[in-house]
Amino acid sequence: MPKKTSLLTWVVALIIVAATAGAISNAQREKAPPDPAETARNAVIGANQNAAIRAAQLLKASMKDPSSFELKSLVVKDDGSSCYTIRAKNAFNASIESAAVLIPGKTPQLLLEERDSNRFVKAWNERCTKAGGEDITGLAARLISR
Repeated sequence: MPKKTSLLTWVVALIIVAATAGAISNAQREKAPPDPAETARNAVIGANQNAAIRAAQLLKASMKDPSSFELKSLVVKDDGSSCYTIRAKNAFNASIESAAVLIPGKTPQLLLEERDSNRFVKAWNERCTKAGGEDITGLAARLISR
């Protein structure tokens, strides 16, 4: 006569089946294609950050003493604008703080506080004084110091 299966055996078998089903379900969720809207949004954010970092490199290169360049803050706004606060030595060897705004578009514009006074002030007030945006100062500082 065949032996009857014990309750403990059935419980262990049920746990194994449930764990296997859960693992298969998790694997299928991980393989689900990403949301196209989220993918596009991440690409735009990445492009804006890259443009902001490239502009910071240009700012550094344009200084009288590029080795004195210090990026104090860099915030990439939701509209793609980038707001910079920098410190560097001028022609008289004095360390001064300044600011810049990168305006995105077909032909991006990099406006400097001391060079583009009225246009800079207007752009800074329209774009940089609003709350929000992503502070990428640390990332940008590491990349431009290479």
